[in-house]
Amino acid sequence: MKIRYNFYIVLFLLIISINDTYSQLSDLHYIPPLTSGQSNAIFKRQYLYISTPETSNVDVQITPIGGIPFNVTVSNASPYRYDIDNTGADQNGGQLYLASPTLTAGSIINDKGYIIQSSKEVYVGVRVFGDSQSGSTFPQAGAMTSKGKSALGKSFKAGMPLIPNTGLGQVQFISVMATIDNTNITFENLDSSATYAGTVTSSISSLTINLNRGESYILAASIDQAGVTSSTLIGTSIVSNKDIVVNSGAANSTFGSGSERDFGFDQIVPVEKVGKKYIFTRGKGGDAWENVLLIATVDNTEIYLNGSLIPYTTIDKNEFTIIEGNYYDAVSVPTIYASTTENVYAFQSMGGSAAEKNQG
Repeated sequence: MKIRYNFYIVLFLLIISINDTYSQLSDLHYIPPLTSGQSNAIFKRQYLYISTPETSNVDVQITPIGGIPFNVTVSNASPYRYDIDNTGADQNGGQLYLASPTLTAGSIINDKGYIIQSSKEVYVGVRVFGDSQSGSTFPQAGAMTSKGKSALGKSFKAGMPLIPNTGLGQVQFISVMATIDNTNITFENLDSSATYAGTVTSSISSLTINLNRGESYILAASIDQAGVTSSTLIGTSIVSNKDIVVNSGAANSTFGSGSERDFGFDQIVPVEKVGKKYIFTRGKGGDAWENVLLIATVDNTEIYLNGSLIPYTTIDKNEFTIIEGNYYDAVSVPTIYASTTENVYAFQSMGGSAAEKNQG
């Protein structure tokens, strides 16, 4: 995989097309499983948060993959929190319906993830907390919002934070779920020098799998494995013959250069729903992790910042660039305006404080 970047990266939020304002509100949501590494990144507390703008009751059916469906009711005044594991008792981070251990990567998963259907449109959020196998303070946390029907598609580019440090359980992953039986899914432009987690063999440049509705597959890369770099999975293409849903992200990752880290993952949208114009608002972090990650979908994509007529850089299909925090305008509400000549995927890393460990 070809790479061009000018700096470091970490926690992220997928920025969807400006016109796709209501993409997260839907009456159908697919939640592929997440995965994490060891160290203090084992998923423990996990829950779904379901809400709606509807003032009257909305009927919701929650189907744990491999489990028994059950029904709940929500309204604007009465959201629903489904505690998958509220005690942190799941010491292996993979016995419940949301999280899947990295060791299960590279094999078909038929007992993790969720399908959520409702009588009217709802939002579905995912929240997780991580720690070591014996820990109970949960120093790592992450969240994402399902994109509903807007997540369905046949072509995607994966983006996630960097995993620059060995020995810290740093893992990048792509998790896909089929929505229709007999779906063929191919991971393209893989790094053939990398050894991927689980049962996937090394020395592959592409990988094709077949899934039925509700089945998932996780492709994961741990920095502690041979040939894996800090950006091994960034820019990976995922293509299919039928609609799928894709989560991508990383555990114990960082856009910064230090040893502090956090979770960073999201549910992404297909290629046809990304755009050419994005506005990013800065958080409270340092320049090293207040970053923007852009991934090209077409060769010779020129990127312009803050109205400049001179390209910041030019990248080809599957390549990425990272825009450091010092490019935010020095105003009361610092922003970056990025425009491109072709559609790009855009991810944003933000800091909740000046500490590198509080990225998101």
